Amino acid sequence: MKNKSYVMVTKRAEYGLLPKFIEKMEFSFKIDESVMSQEDAQVMYDQMHKITKDYRTQMMALYVRSLAREYELLSSEIKR
Repeated sequence: MKNKSYVMVTKRAEYGLLPKFIEKMEFSFKIDESVMSQEDAQVMYDQMHKITKDYRTQMMALYVRSLAREYELLSSEIKR
């Protein structure tokens, strides 16, 4: 069961299909463009997007590593 889950998650990661609990994470907030220029606001929005993308990538990598470790531990336990 765990092996099937691990294989499925790694395939989803290869294709950029994130689990919903990771995909839902969005780091953004509204910037008052009446105070800040549109160009400055766009730079901020781009940074928010990059932070969100980096977070999702790191979170997915951690998720895959944790599933791999679980599978490894369960496999070694079964072999005993």
